[in-house]
Amino acid sequence: MKIVLDTNILISALLKDSSTRKLVFEHSPLLYIPSYVLDEVREHENEIAKKSKLSVKEIHFLIKKLIKNSEVIPRENVMPFREKAKEIIQKIDPDDVLIIASALFLQESVIWSEDKALKKQHSVPVYNTQEIIDLLFTP
Repeated sequence: MKIVLDTNILISALLKDSSTRKLVFEHSPLLYIPSYVLDEVREHENEIAKKSKLSVKEIHFLIKKLIKNSEVIPRENVMPFREKAKEIIQKIDPDDVLIIASALFLQESVIWSEDKALKKQHSVPVYNTQEIIDLLFTP
């Protein structure tokens, strides 16, 4: 299974030592992280550090660990799927074009996100954290 990680899940994993963090780091070989997600996290790393009570150095360590054990999807791989993604999500939330494009690039993948608007489209399966837990642990 290929799971495309949305920004809100990665930030959640960094903010709090929780089931989300445990899932992200224990199942990282299944995860595909669009490079723009990493860019967004880097843009907000000081805010994340403040809210999480982690240092920026600790956040960098966690991100490096995640990158080492998962796959990063380069932006150039996603861009050919941008127009199709735009058709799918534009009327729902144009900010989600790249996450849809990332899933289209991977084919037969799912998106892990807490963004309810993403679920309004029906081209790519979107699962929240509880659904990912069910997917991974239900026989």
